[in-house]
Amino acid sequence: MAGVLNASTPLWTMAIALGVRQETSVGAGRGTGLVLGFAGTLLCFSPWEAGGALGGALLCLASAVCYGIGYVYTRRFLTGSGVEPVAMVAAQLLVATGLAALTIPVTGSSPVSVRADAFLALAVLGVLCTGVAYLFNFRLTVEDGSTVASTVTYLLPIVSVLLGMAFLAEPFRWNAIAGMAVALAGVALVQRSPGPTTQPQRRPEPASSRS
Repeated sequence: MAGVLNASTPLWTMAIALGVRQETSVGAGRGTGLVLGFAGTLLCFSPWEAGGALGGALLCLASAVCYGIGYVYTRRFLTGSGVEPVAMVAAQLLVATGLAALTIPVTGSSPVSVRADAFLALAVLGVLCTGVAYLFNFRLTVEDGSTVASTVTYLLPIVSVLLGMAFLAEPFRWNAIAGMAVALAGVALVQRSPGPTTQPQRRPEPASSRS
């Protein structure tokens, strides 16, 4: 259920982008791709077969909305400011580290054990899965827009299903394989479909040429 709710990020991103008129239209191809992607995640996890806590589900949904706001904000205020994606990632990680240093001593529920594998996992998650991943994410937002960049969340349920089968001995389910195929088809359709076009602004002619 958490994966399905997290995969709703592109839908929230599209709705917010339309609401603030960052995008004036979605187009039939991209709209179909977004719906297919979300339908694929529903097939992967089959939330109708398992129950869940309403409070946790609402928090997961709120986080997906926040992701959508972040994508739209990045596209609107940062991509045209000349800030490089590397600088965006560095600023984000520095602020997150400061916030974590303030909140972990207060919200931590269990003592931390110092182990070598824990430091290795922290390095992999921090450097590769966060730093490098967000570098690609910001660059994709700059080049293709917030809605297209947010479709990467459709791939997360696919990865989690495969890892669950490979390392947690979760049973093979036909709906998971079918959901992967539908989600990938949706991502491909969004990536290939043209987004809304904007008219280039004409530069004013110099006074000498007008005279």
